[in-house]
Amino acid sequence: ITNGVWKDAGHLMDPQVHGCGLHDQISHGQSDIMIGMTIDLASTIVGGGCNVDSGVALNSLGYNLSSDSSCGFTTGTDLQDTDPQLAALAEEGQAWPSFDLVLLGLGSDGHTASLFPAGTQPQYHTPTLAVTADYAGRPAGRVTLTPLVFNAARNLLFLATGAEKAAAIAATLDGPFDPARWPAQRLQPDPGRVTWLIDRPAAQQLHHQAQP
Repeated sequence: ITNGVWKDAGHLMDPQVHGCGLHDQISHGQSDIMIGMTIDLASTIVGGGCNVDSGVALNSLGYNLSSDSSCGFTTGTDLQDTDPQLAALAEEGQAWPSFDLVLLGLGSDGHTASLFPAGTQPQYHTPTLAVTADYAGRPAGRVTLTPLVFNAARNLLFLATGAEKAAAIAATLDGPFDPARWPAQRLQPDPGRVTWLIDRPAAQQLHHQAQP
């Protein structure tokens, strides 16, 4: 499992599993876990513990976070017995973390993270938000951080390439302030910094010349 979430008794999202054995198959939520299987976990949040059956091995590839010690994470980059809520990772006196660096993209429709254009200006009252969206023909349920968290970061770095992004980039950077239509306009950390790295095709509709 890479960049996924494992919540309560083997509910896997975006699973990437390896070494499936041809043994008794056990159904867990949306995924099938098989006796004799080794599950690699990397950059994954585990809430509710690793409730796996005997004969199923877990192998940490690092950067995992678990709410208890049942997963047996042992690499130096793992965190055990850590509340997976953002508040547990926050600095003293804050409700969510102040990230040193947040890497973001921009869709051709103007969305960033999973903050999508809307007909009215959304009000964000929580640091995370569940979103159902269909982008480029890929409908999906998503969980996103909100501007409350992004605007507490020290650095936001946008990466965008290709002529298909040019109109959205120009509207976001040069157009009127309309964050309902162009959500990235809401991401203005103070006193943080926003940096855009774009190629020439993506910059072709900007009023000012981007630095090469």
